Amino acid sequence: MYVGLDISKNEIVCVGTDRNGNVRLDRTFPTSKEGVGKLIGKTGKRNKFVLVASTHGMFVLDCLREVNADVVVANPSKMKLIYDSEKKTDRTDAKKLADLCRVGTVPQCHIPEEKTRKIRDTIRQRRGIDSYISEEL
Repeated sequence: MYVGLDISKNEIVCVGTDRNGNVRLDRTFPTSKEGVGKLIGKTGKRNKFVLVASTHGMFVLDCLREVNADVVVANPSKMKLIYDSEKKTDRTDAKKLADLCRVGTVPQCHIPEEKTRKIRDTIRQRRGIDSYISEEL
């Protein structure tokens, strides 16, 4: 199954399609560790998940990576099919993501592992502090 995830602060809209594009799953889960656990319990981790890179998407990505799920991360700047749509809902967005994944046309972006992202955040914070101290002198 191809599982498109539209993720917001409070919920994950999940639409799963089979290889013919027929919707096999249409559910909403809370954006929490428990919610992702329920999502995996309902879908199984052997499916192909697709989500758009975003703040809340990174949290869900890390949760899915913890269970070695197959996850594709879509580049939001190249997702005109979704963002330019007149009939935009979380469900239609999730379905479009699942369809793009099914046909292999998701514009992907690389997201480093959580550990690497944390190291980069620490370096950015350090540079910000150094810059602030330099300006004060």
